[in-house]
Amino acid sequence: MWGLGLPYRHCRNGLRTTQVLILASVLAVLPACGGGGDNGDDGTPQPRVTGTGSAPATGPGDAERFFPASIGNQWFFTYELTEFAATSAGLSTVSVTGTRSIRGTTATVLARADAEPDAGTLEDYYGISPGGITYLGNNDAEDTITPQLLPWVQLLFPVNVGTMSTVTGTNLPFGTDGSGNPVTLNVTQQIQNTAFEPINVPAGNFARALKQVTQLNATANNARLNQSVDVSGTETTWIVPGVGVVKTTSSATIDVETSSSAAELRGYVIDGVRYGYGLPFTLIPDLSPVFTGDPFPPYGLPAIATDGERFLVVSRRITGQSPDYFAQWIASLVTLDGTMISTVDLDLPRRMADPSAAQQAAVAFDGTNYLVVTEQDNNFASTGNHMSLVAARVSAAGSRLGALSEVAPPGSNSPMLAFDGARYLLVYRSAINYDSLGPVSAVFVDPATGLATGTVFQVAAGLVNQTRPDVAFDGTNYLVVWEQVRTEQLPGVFAARVTPAGAVLYPAGMLVHPSTLSGYARRPAVGFDGANYLVVWEDNRQLPNDGLHNNVYAMRVTPGGQLLDGDASTGGFPLTTGSEFGEVSLRVAFFDGHYLVVWVASSSPGVYEGLRGARVTTSGMVVSPGVSGIPLTYPSGQQFSPAIAATQAGALLTWRNPFATEASGVSNDGLSIYPFGH
Repeated sequence: MWGLGLPYRHCRNGLRTTQVLILASVLAVLPACGGGGDNGDDGTPQPRVTGTGSAPATGPGDAERFFPASIGNQWFFTYELTEFAATSAGLSTVSVTGTRSIRGTTATVLARADAEPDAGTLEDYYGISPGGITYLGNNDAEDTITPQLLPWVQLLFPVNVGTMSTVTGTNLPFGTDGSGNPVTLNVTQQIQNTAFEPINVPAGNFARALKQVTQLNATANNARLNQSVDVSGTETTWIVPGVGVVKTTSSATIDVETSSSAAELRGYVIDGVRYGYGLPFTLIPDLSPVFTGDPFPPYGLPAIATDGERFLVVSRRITGQSPDYFAQWIASLVTLDGTMISTVDLDLPRRMADPSAAQQAAVAFDGTNYLVVTEQDNNFASTGNHMSLVAARVSAAGSRLGALSEVAPPGSNSPMLAFDGARYLLVYRSAINYDSLGPVSAVFVDPATGLATGTVFQVAAGLVNQTRPDVAFDGTNYLVVWEQVRTEQLPGVFAARVTPAGAVLYPAGMLVHPSTLSGYARRPAVGFDGANYLVVWEDNRQLPNDGLHNNVYAMRVTPGGQLLDGDASTGGFPLTTGSEFGEVSLRVAFFDGHYLVVWVASSSPGVYEGLRGARVTTSGMVVSPGVSGIPLTYPSGQQFSPAIAATQAGALLTWRNPFATEASGVSNDGLSIYPFGH
């Protein structure tokens, strides 16, 4: 109950609670044929209900706000359910929408809705008095039993361990079987507060939650056929003061059929203040033509940075139709909640010689303006030049500043940026040939002009076969990370410290974790928390080396280059331990005292499960629940290439939604993340 109404079954008239699931499923289990039954008056006894009642009219009130009932409060839940061997998952939103007169009482209305457009909205009604909370019913037309058991006490004030209510109904009318024979129900529902305990959910870690257990036992009777079915169900709910319901688990058994479900709070809004993960939304729409026969139009990978208040999202817009596509990089200034402020063109549309080229961009802020570096397709067939990197300056107000400048020559790709207070460091992959793996190179860029300054240098001198660079700055030096592949040296994840003067402090590269015949370490990303770095990478040391499944691993590294979580050969710690996904495209940001690590989950080639993430403390502890991270996007599916940036107020996650439809083109979608509860 509690307005969450665990979504066992989403149907046209709303989401179902444990109680409604149990009772509505009984008729499906009872025999649907008559055959030999007495068709006369069956003499069914009259229905009787005991134990109903309301919370006292007097009392101390909800001093701790276990039930924050202000209009506009909202709760966002991630749920997963299994009903008769079918499993599904999604998002539900619960909102306080107002009040309504129910049974002569002014009731608070909690409306629940699934993210699916056809799921409908189910309302629950609660009476709030100084003595407690009374459940007054719902608007579910299929729920014929609840109205016969109302009202009942849901919670008493002050909140303590103990029994809240026990309601018993006998001989309650419950429709007919398939032959028209009447079915009755004997049912007992008991609600108990069993304990106070800590709980960890995606929305935060809470030290004190009330654990409330609702037990329902029932028997459905078909007197004419002299048949009955036993039914039982348990719903356990955790309720945090000042927050409300944060988690619910349920199980129901009808005859031999069992259903179960779990819902966890991912984010919430209390009195206008937002916490945790919000809901996904379209951030930058129409980045490609609508579907016109090409199911895979070209795209670009988003990049994002912040000035501490607003965010600059870099996207690639595609126009034209196959085979004559044109590409143009754009930069959109947005707020944390995704409100669009402005969009500016970074270059002119260029006819795409290679639809798969020039997809990546990088962006950083220098305290005054942004620098955007993008890959540029140089039409190799006509010029003989592979991709190069070009830079554009954008003001904090979202305006273009000056002209484009080439900051890395043809053969450069995969740009990443960081700022040291005086200059940007641009790191990228160099390659003599487009398909070859060259060294990770670096060059400084002047924030005042957007021009490369000084000479290009290799981050790991003498080494080649490097890819996937990333970079962060610690206030004194940079840490550059990359994947080392196909080399005489041990492959794996490497790092190097670079000074603002351009000196490489680890000319041969520092091993973070190796790839071996039994497992790989690849595709790293790095963030900085003000004291140490966190390097994350894809790692399959605990899984079969099939190239399809891996976990996310991490290593903390001091600014001086010391590894804090074991040595390079065996160290690091897992952010995930599940075995069902390939976890790829890692990105890192530091926010609200924790690292936020996000990635793409894939269960098999071509099958994607959306974006997932984890929160990690500065001491290297994973605090978000789940062995495979928490799901960030629903419905799960084709979400790729996450990018994330954070301010003190919140973080903004963006990603590529790659498939055009007849109604809309490719978009960059978004998710707002606010401080977490505790």
